[in-house]
Amino acid sequence: PASNPYLPQNSPVMAMNSMYELGGCYDLEYVKHPATFQLPQETARVLKHGYYASVSYVDACLGKLLNGLDDLGLTDDTIVV
Repeated sequence: PASNPYLPQNSPVMAMNSMYELGGCYDLEYVKHPATFQLPQETARVLKHGYYASVSYVDACLGKLLNGLDDLGLTDDTIVV
């Protein structure tokens, strides 16, 4: 666990979301038998939507970071992994 469990002041609302928010979408039968069980279409749709939303958000954040580095003239002195 983190030594300081509190959010930093002025942190964005997105930082307060739980990493477990899509956890309610899991079907235990699928987890037990992934090769033989097919997820219901609606569940698969919700999971895909959550995945794509997460990827889009990370992409937007990374874009802001890279633009900030460029604005500060640090692009050529920075390695992003």
